[in-house]
Amino acid sequence: MDRDEVRRIYGPLLDRGTVRGITDVVARNPAAWIETDILIGALRDNAREPIPDAFIDYLMRRLEGEVRKQRGRGRTAQSSTVALRNLLISSRFERYERWLTARKTRSGLKGWSAVRTAEWWQGPPSERAARMAQRRSGLNVSWRRIQDIAYAQRR
Repeated sequence: MDRDEVRRIYGPLLDRGTVRGITDVVARNPAAWIETDILIGALRDNAREPIPDAFIDYLMRRLEGEVRKQRGRGRTAQSSTVALRNLLISSRFERYERWLTARKTRSGLKGWSAVRTAEWWQGPPSERAARMAQRRSGLNVSWRRIQDIAYAQRR
């Protein structure tokens, strides 16, 4: 493997912590927030390289308070914990829905006297399955959100 091929394959990974890599990020998005420890590490590791003007401009804007860190927790839609949670919700919903559909054809959904008046035992099988999955998961989401998650996992 020659140097150009290595740079092409591993370039983005190598540039991530360098002054040049940070300069590229700032050039793409001037309002981007770069963590302080990454800035310090890049300056320390690349002390012998000349500092580009865009990097100096970014540091000046940051010290003057023009560049601010985005507030809040951030988006976790692609998080592995969210994906796992959604998978558990959808599998539980599918299991309950299959059971309720089979029960409806076998003996009806009237229910036994202990649960006949319960709020989660009302409606068609899909609603009941969503309510049952909601109660079982213990999450602070509505039964309609449980249905949406399960239906999205089906696609």
